[in-house]
Amino acid sequence: QFAALADLKDRYELLRFGARLARDKFETISRYADELTGREKKLLEQEKDKSTGFWKQSKFLRATIMTASLAGMIQGWTQSVNNGTAYGMPDEFKLCVRRNHGCPSSDLWTFGMLNAVPLLSAGLFGTLLADPLQENFLGRRGSVMLSCAITIASTIGASVTHNVGQLAACRA
Repeated sequence: QFAALADLKDRYELLRFGARLARDKFETISRYADELTGREKKLLEQEKDKSTGFWKQSKFLRATIMTASLAGMIQGWTQSVNNGTAYGMPDEFKLCVRRNHGCPSSDLWTFGMLNAVPLLSAGLFGTLLADPLQENFLGRRGSVMLSCAITIASTIGASVTHNVGQLAACRA
């Protein structure tokens, strides 16, 4: 129907073969092996070799996949660390966070603030500062390096804090 509507009746067999090839390449190659020309067989083999394996993909695609994978891993680690700190933090700073134990609401708010401040500050400061830093001052690489340095410094700083204010500042 497509060949008739698109006025491609003279290429009907080629379109049919292409549709079969797109549906199941390996079955089509084996079923129509005697109908394929040498050039078509060679092109199909080259396509098979090119599409198999991570290392045969383009450099840009490999870099994108590796970067996205690493970012996902690091995000998972960060979330795990944040979740892990929620267990020891109330005891360390003497915050009462059990709902039915007569805890003051200020302790609950403090605990919530300490858990939320990294994401809130990233959303507020990151969006406001990232573009001007990249465009006007440091460029993309410089901004990434600065954010890495800030992240490392805040992580080390958070590990040696002695009160809620210091921890909040480091997490922000």
